[in-house]
Amino acid sequence: MTRAHGSGRLRGRWLGLGSAVALLTAALLFPHLWRGALAAALLVDSVRHGHPGILAKLSPTPVRIGTHVPRPGGISAADLYLPGSGHPRQVILLIHGVNETGKDDERLVAFAFDLARTGAAVLVPDFPNLRHTRVRPSDADAVALAYEDLADRFREKCRAGRAGACGLMAFSYGVGPALLAAAKPSVRDRMGFVITFGGYADLEDVIRFVTTGSASDPRVRAVPYRWAKWAFLAANADLAVDPGDRVRLREMAEARLDNDHADVRAVAAALGPDGRAIWDLITNTDPARVHELLEHLNPALRETVSELSPLPHLAQIRARLLLLHGRADRSIPFTESERLARAAPDPTRVDLTLTRVFGHVDPDLPPLHTLAALRFYIPEAWRILRFANAILSQGC
Repeated sequence: MTRAHGSGRLRGRWLGLGSAVALLTAALLFPHLWRGALAAALLVDSVRHGHPGILAKLSPTPVRIGTHVPRPGGISAADLYLPGSGHPRQVILLIHGVNETGKDDERLVAFAFDLARTGAAVLVPDFPNLRHTRVRPSDADAVALAYEDLADRFREKCRAGRAGACGLMAFSYGVGPALLAAAKPSVRDRMGFVITFGGYADLEDVIRFVTTGSASDPRVRAVPYRWAKWAFLAANADLAVDPGDRVRLREMAEARLDNDHADVRAVAAALGPDGRAIWDLITNTDPARVHELLEHLNPALRETVSELSPLPHLAQIRARLLLLHGRADRSIPFTESERLARAAPDPTRVDLTLTRVFGHVDPDLPPLHTLAALRFYIPEAWRILRFANAILSQGC
């Protein structure tokens, strides 16, 4: 037997043992035993992507139906996942983050199936901007329209003022539009909960972190991905007013994506004032200058950054907030979810969970051994198990 094969078998045994312990713990400690078991299975399946799922053995296979939802100026493709057991006990709009496969992302599809196995009806639309590494204020309108469509499909469940079992769930940069949508009068009375994974509160602070590697809170020790700002600039060069600057910004961003030290000085020298302001912001390394550099951007771009920050709108949200964030997140600092929790109008309706299990939205697990089980796996499993149980308990 090779060392890798032996390590794989050992890891499998640990995961199997962890699954059994999680299920047993849920059954013993949660008042609603079956829901606790489903929460434990949801936790284990989420961190064991690619392995046979526990939920698949506990509940009937959900039905996946291709459909459409309205969006500003048109429609978007969507998938509706319905529990195989019949009438859903929860209704969830699931919003993907920035990824090129959108609603068809392999992990997202698996997660939607798992939610449906717990008894939820799950609607997953495509958000074209997020698929192309863009976030725009119009995405909040798209989320609101999709949620209205979902609430209309399940009118009895999502009645105004009695919609505790209806809500939305968002990942990463999809959290901003989701929270902005949740604050809109057209949907806020028909929404009982908002669940976020690795979300943000203030886009200016996220820009500071991604461009300079420093957050406003010294507790953040994570180092952002070097390629992240170049990928963002390449996809958002159209935010420049001048067409020539758009071409030049995209060219430089793509060059730096290929080689972080690529010499782009000649191209940068040809930028106009608007393009230069964007380039100066992206290449800045001084955290203290970020606000000043944002003020130099064209008015439309400054307004976009301001409009996409959900922090000022938290007071208008009436739904319960369930916030999960990885402490070592290299895309969005965990302190952003802390800021969301502090800004919520009713602290009793906020559940914030900070964990070492996830980096951003994917699991980041240390090697399995006895010490790691005691110091990492058991305490972290308990935190995530509580969060998973909170998700399944909404409206129930």
